[in-house]
Amino acid sequence: MQAQERIQAWRQAFGRRVRGLRQARGMKQDTLAEALHYRSRTSISHIERGREDPPLTKVLACALELGVHPHELFLEEPHEDAMAALADQVPPLLRHLLALWHTLAEDDREMLVGYGEVLHRGDAEIRRSMIEQLRLLRRVLRPGGHAV
Repeated sequence: MQAQERIQAWRQAFGRRVRGLRQARGMKQDTLAEALHYRSRTSISHIERGREDPPLTKVLACALELGVHPHELFLEEPHEDAMAALADQVPPLLRHLLALWHTLAEDDREMLVGYGEVLHRGDAEIRRSMIEQLRLLRRVLRPGGHAV
């Protein structure tokens, strides 16, 4: 792809992201145009369709108005087919762990992250104790497993 085509693709992706964030907040083009000091919503429409390059000051103001960091305006949400292709490349055990992770309450997730941090940084005695607790948990979670 040539440079001009890549720039146009990025411009369109930026516009789609602005539109998506604006709509997710229930904001009208007129409202965003006013906040960015444009005369009408036409400029927002052109930006969202990839037809206009906003200056950096407008990009920064847009990020503030939409409540995101400026770089997030350039991060397009992945398409479902790309996500499916990526999911096919994830090892089955990791897929299973991720599925379990999503079923956990936030408190349980924080506890597991804490375990991970202690295992990573803790002293040898704490690590041994936690490893033994995790082994016991693994035995209990196996089908037919029982705590000792």
